[in-house]
Amino acid sequence: MRDKLFSNTALIAGALAMAASAPIALAGENDVLFRIEAFDNTTNTLSVFEVNYADGTQTGNGWSWEWTGGDFMFNGANEDLGGFSGAAIEVNFDSRGFVSTVNLGFDVFAGAGLTAFSIGSGPLNFGSLTGVEGIASASVGVTDVLGGGATLSPDGPGMYRAFTNGANTFTNLLSSSLVAGEFSSAQDADNFGLAAIAGSVTEIASEWNFTLTSFDSAAGTSTFSVTPAPGALSLIGFAGLIAARRRR
Repeated sequence: MRDKLFSNTALIAGALAMAASAPIALAGENDVLFRIEAFDNTTNTLSVFEVNYADGTQTGNGWSWEWTGGDFMFNGANEDLGGFSGAAIEVNFDSRGFVSTVNLGFDVFAGAGLTAFSIGSGPLNFGSLTGVEGIASASVGVTDVLGGGATLSPDGPGMYRAFTNGANTFTNLLSSSLVAGEFSSAQDADNFGLAAIAGSVTEIASEWNFTLTSFDSAAGTSTFSVTPAPGALSLIGFAGLIAARRRR
């Protein structure tokens, strides 16, 4: 299995102190926030598409990017290497840094051989949180294009992975292969949460990793969110009340 995306790159640097109300501060314009890799297992050819912060739009405490062109062919116009017709990412932060969400979407097509795709965000950084809960969901579909059926398989424990702090897996979803009959489609969905996340959380990220049979297509969406548990929010509110009284 190939190495996963964005193992060492911190992509969103947040001035997100707990009491802050200013919009999030994103990193430099050249930092990569979204990436698609396609690896042709027949020719051993790797193709990469990256989205920088400057390619998207920041509105308040959110940043988003969506592909609006036609079919994107990896390595130029060579359809044998596959490509995508749709891709999107949306990142949202609570103004205080309490809640963070990353949404991904894609519509890809394989090349002439079995194609391995990795589609993911980078680590999304924010102020350190403890007493955090997470929730994740993912849905995907596969379509046979040329006949003979189509197979979409996890490239790892699951097609979709949500994780924190660079290496701590919150959940793996869609652990089984998805098979479509001749000139037909098949869909699957999976979810996990609410569940506590141990320790402090300083970043979240999500990624898709799967293989797709030649010239077939796959489309999917996913969401990963973290939020303080209700008890943690009560403590935060109590601390704020005490601080306000002390200032009087």
